[in-house]
Amino acid sequence: MPRTRTGRVYKRGNRWWIQYGHRGKTFRESAKSTKRKDAIDLLKKRMAEMGMGKLVGPSADRAERICRDIAAFGAEAVVISRIPGASHCALEGGLIGPIVRSRAGLPVLEVEVPPVTDSMRPALRTRFQALTEIARQRRRA
Repeated sequence: MPRTRTGRVYKRGNRWWIQYGHRGKTFRESAKSTKRKDAIDLLKKRMAEMGMGKLVGPSADRAERICRDIAAFGAEAVVISRIPGASHCALEGGLIGPIVRSRAGLPVLEVEVPPVTDSMRPALRTRFQALTEIARQRRRA
């Protein structure tokens, strides 16, 4: 089982997995590949994310972190932004959104954030205003 300084790659069945530690917690994640190199690349990516202070671990762990932050900061609504080409899967918002919605009981707006052009601003403004209004109505109820 090849190891790095803070993680390792290993085979489980015919798929490669990674394991790494962050802030005292152990994370295991499938590389969803039969190629060892893909697992090594994923592990390197996760190590880089930890170095940049980004959320790490599978989607469920990220959703848990968001739910803790919601409780800590008293959020009334949640915006999940998907940034095409960013480090996490573009479909991850679709996984995190329902978890946050069900556990926190708050309205969730999932927005894909392309490079903003002037033509996109009115549509984004309208969506954010709608979310703000939903949060205000919930506060009054």
